[in-house]
Amino acid sequence: MLHHMRDFAEGWRALLTVLRPGGVMHVGLYSALARADIRAARAFIAERGYGESADDIRRCRQELSAPRGGLGAATT
Repeated sequence: MLHHMRDFAEGWRALLTVLRPGGVMHVGLYSALARADIRAARAFIAERGYGESADDIRRCRQELSAPRGGLGAATT
């Protein structure tokens, strides 16, 4: 969330102070490719009419984890 900071470099420096010597910092960047799975998940949810309730979230998770269900499943 560095891009939300007034001085992102200050935030970066703060992160470096807690990084172990020789450690690796993974940085996520916004891009169309990086967000493809998110778009697919949102489409899946919208197509099936799932809402924001705990029950809908549970049902959606169950459908996603079911064999032949979920994202990327072949439709016939």
